Amino acid sequence: MRVGVNEQCERAPRLEKLRDELLSIMPDNAIRAFWQSKAAGYKTGIQELLQRELRHSGIIDDETTYSAVPLALIGIRQM
Repeated sequence: MRVGVNEQCERAPRLEKLRDELLSIMPDNAIRAFWQSKAAGYKTGIQELLQRELRHSGIIDDETTYSAVPLALIGIRQM
C-alpha cells in the first residue's frame, strides 16, 4: 500500500499519485544522513496513519496483526 504524507504526518494523496517519478530520484550522498534522521522522526506517525487507512479501507480490523516498514522518505521543496 502506498501512503504519501506531508510534514504534519497527514495523508497527501497528491504525492501517492506521483509513483514512478519519485521512485526514479536518486539522493545526493551529502544530504542522505539528514533524510535518514528525518525519516526516523516520521516513522511512528506514518505507521499510525497506515493503520488508520488499513482499518478505514476494511483491510484489517481491531483483531488483525500485521507488520509494516516504511521504505522511503522523499522531500519535495517548492521553489
